[in-house]
This record gives sequence, C-alpha cells and structure tokens, in this order.
Amino acid sequence: MSASSKKKLRKEQNAAQLTAKQQQEKAAAKKLRIQTIAFVCAIALVIAVVVGTLAVRAVDKSGIFQNNTIAAVVGEHKITATEFNYFYCDLISEQYNNWSKTYGDYTSSYVSMLYGLDVTKSLNSQTVKETGKSWADTYVESALEQAKSTYALYDAALAANYELPADAKEEYDGTLEVFDMYGNLYGTDAEAILTATYGNGATMESFKEYLTAVFYAKSFANDYADALSYDEEVFRNHEKDKEHEYSSYSFASYHISYEKFPELGTKGEDDKVTFTDEQKEAALAEAKKAAETLTGATSVEDMDKLIAALPFNADNKSAIASKADDVLYAELNESLRDWLADPARTEGDTVVLPNTTTTENEDGTETTVTNGYFALFFRGENENLRPLANVRHLLVAFEGGTTGEDGTKTYSDAEKQKAKDEAEKLLAEWKDGNANEESFIELVKKNSDDASKDQGGLYEDVSPASNFVDSFKNWSLDESRKPGDVEIIESEYGYHIMFYSSHDEMTYRDSMIYAELQEADYTKWYDGIVDVVSAELKTDKYVNKDIVMAQSAMY
Repeated sequence: MSASSKKKLRKEQNAAQLTAKQQQEKAAAKKLRIQTIAFVCAIALVIAVVVGTLAVRAVDKSGIFQNNTIAAVVGEHKITATEFNYFYCDLISEQYNNWSKTYGDYTSSYVSMLYGLDVTKSLNSQTVKETGKSWADTYVESALEQAKSTYALYDAALAANYELPADAKEEYDGTLEVFDMYGNLYGTDAEAILTATYGNGATMESFKEYLTAVFYAKSFANDYADALSYDEEVFRNHEKDKEHEYSSYSFASYHISYEKFPELGTKGEDDKVTFTDEQKEAALAEAKKAAETLTGATSVEDMDKLIAALPFNADNKSAIASKADDVLYAELNESLRDWLADPARTEGDTVVLPNTTTTENEDGTETTVTNGYFALFFRGENENLRPLANVRHLLVAFEGGTTGEDGTKTYSDAEKQKAKDEAEKLLAEWKDGNANEESFIELVKKNSDDASKDQGGLYEDVSPASNFVDSFKNWSLDESRKPGDVEIIESEYGYHIMFYSSHDEMTYRDSMIYAELQEADYTKWYDGIVDVVSAELKTDKYVNKDIVMAQSAMY
C-alpha cells in the first residue's frame, strides 16, 4: 500500500486535537507571551538603573560581549553567545508550552510533583535529582544538541539545493511579524522585543539567520519523512510473526489479592493486618481458588454474578469485572498479554493468571513476587482493519459560560440549547439546498467557529489513537459510517455538524506499521546526517541561565 500521497505520521502528531481546544491554548499562550515581555522589560529596566553608569549600560545593552564570544562550535559553524541563547530560550519556551498544554492551570503543581522543578524560580538555582546538574546546565546541553541537529540538517538541505515550501515561508514571515506586533503594542521596535526575549545582543539580522536555519532544517526533515513510501509486500513482511502486536483486545477481568483474606494474616494493635511469608502463601492459595470459581462464566454478565457471590463481596454491592475494550497489545498488562494475544484464543475463553511484579536487585538479579490472581474472560480480538476516517465538521461553539474556581467553564442549559438550535438551523438550510460535500464546505467556511473552517472543517486520518474528544472520535469511527453521513453531535465545545467525507486508503493497522517503518528509515537517515557532525560547547558564560521557565513561553 502506497503512502506517498499522505503525511500519516505528521498528521497524527500535529492534528490530533479539535481546533477549538487549540484556539484556547493559543489564546492562553499569547496572554502568557504578553505577560512575559512586560515582565522581562520591567526587569531589564531595573537592571539598567542598578548598573549605575551610562557607559556601562551602553556597553552591556549593546551585546558586545555576547556577540563577540563564541559559545559553541557545530561543524564549521561558530555560534555566538547571542545565537546560542536563541536555541536555549526557544527550547525552554517550547518545553514549558508543551507542559502547559498537557497540565493547563495545574502546570506548576504537576511539573513540581513529577520533575521536582519549580517553574517560578530560576533554572540555575535548581538541580535535576537524577544527575545533580542544574536545570540550566541540563538545558544548555540540550540546546547544544538542538544546534547540532539544526545546522547538520540545514547544511544538508543547502547541499541538496532544497527550497523552502510556500507554507513554511509563510510561517517564517508570521514568526517575524510577532516581534513587530509586540513592538507596536509596547511602543517600541522588534529588536527591543528580541532583546527582552533572548537577552542583550539579540538583533533582527542574527535572529533571521537563526530562524532560517531552523525552518530549513525542520522542513527538510519533515519532507523527507513524508515522502517515505512502502508497498503492500513491505507492510506484510514487517508484521510477519508479530501480527498480534497490531491488534486490539477486549476482555473482562477481576483481580483477587491475597489481602482479601485478612483472617489468614495477623492483626496488630492498630487493627492493621500483616502477613508472614507462610501466611501470604496460604492467602494466595485462597485467592487462586476464588478466581477459579469465576472461570465457569459463560458471559460477562454471568461473571459479574459470580463475583458478587464471592464471600468477601457480601457487603460490596458494586463488585463487578473490569471491562476493557480494544486495548492495543503494547498497552496490555504484561501478566495478561501472552494469553490474550494467543492466536488460539476464542470468544468466551476464561483463565486464571497470577499478577506478578519483577524487581531488579542491587546485585543485578531479579525477584518476582505474586500479589494475587486475575480471572479473565476473553471477549474478542480486533485486527484494526477498519480504514482511517476523513471527516468534516462545522462547530457552533457554546457562548457565555461560567468559569469555576478550578478554571473549568460550564454552560447553562439555555446556552447549550442556543448553540443546538443554531446547528439545527444551519443543517436544515444545507439539506434544503444542494446538499453535497462542496456545499457543506461552503457552509463550514461561512459559519464554523472552528479554525479548521478555512479547510472546510476537514480532519483526515482519524484513528482510535487520535486525541479528539470522545463524541467526535466515536462518531467518526462508527463501524456503520459511510461517505455522505451527516449528523449533529455535542461535545464540551459546542455542537458539531458532522459530515463523513471518505474512508482513507490506509487502515488503522497499516498506519501503525507505516509509523514504525517510517520511524526506522527516518532515524537511519537522520543519524547519518547528524551523527557525523561535531559539536562542542566553548563557554556558557553569557547564556541566560537564570531564566525563569514560567516567564519564557514564546509563541
């Protein structure tokens, strides 16, 4: 199957969310950007006053030191401290913005909990627990690798006489316009904004050179990856002897821990039950017996009845099996994976399997511990042969709303009804006219509240792995869906008039295989270009190591 006309991997990575959500994130990023510039400009002014003398201020702000100090050498490129700060600051900004998209209003709390980093404090004042290095030094190392990758690909692009595509040129120009926009906003010019963002020494001339290298490198690499194509034979050879890895599995499970039998342990003065090794073995034996009583189930409903009948569930009216639907092989519990993916497995099969954990000891040996038993009921295998979906939609967004203390916005029934009425009105108008895909595209362009309206509301290659809201994804992937289907659905953003455009040429199964093939070939190509290039940090004296991550978000 050919994939030359598709950009499978990039679309899954870059177009995975409803644009309504992206708009909110973009607005939040712009707001943060304004706050960032105002803060940095204020700090710069304070520093200028504190320095004391006009002569020192003039030399410092001119960036003489930054522009005449070689911070790193990549291949034949000598990178000044100013240029290195472009890589460094953008890397930090991108990291923070990615975390913000994931954790939203709770970014500071989650980053602190997961990584031990306080995003409101200087990176140079905090260390990475695993390495003992400061966060600033860690990002300096990453920035050097980023510079190496960028210039290696940039040089390769120039050597190949590569031309920057029109859409990349447009994005490049738009990036530069941001600095003019904020310059006008604050009554200054683009270079002042550059200085506030990247530090003293930043100039529009050097920034354009940096940005050119970045855009050429990224576009060159993306175009190479997108052009990779494979025929049917390559797909089938790749999955040979591991067909199960591209399937999804549905099953019901119930776990019985040895702790379900406290009477076999020892109760302490605090009423806490502990188990000696012998007591745990006895309790595990009882857990296994209890799990085996569930293997007589002939349906999931029957299994639930057997679970409810277990003695330790006498007072637990909500005890039922966990139902798993279409779980990919890689996401299965390792204790269950081999049994579920056995080609001989048929619907209705049952089994009892131990729930084990394995830990590595200091001497390199491993210890495996059994904590209980799973009773499983096999519901079926999905080979993921359904084609990816290409859909269009028109969004009538909710208006108004009330924002709670946690930042979540809710809408009244009246506000929701208003959006629904508008969606129904638009759909009726379309049906009363020349109801086809072309007219639907025009309807979307004129009325949709989604940024995808310029593309006629089109989203291609929708798959079970796509990160769309459930109602949007479930409608798109409904097995009964056929080209031309139209329906109104609700999501947290509003009401969507959905239009099923077409089945894609590639199945979900083959999209996973394609991603692996592409990744392997791209990595080989990328490493062949980048690994041969040398990169050396000369000095980080003028790197903005005291930067505060939460005040570094860029675009």
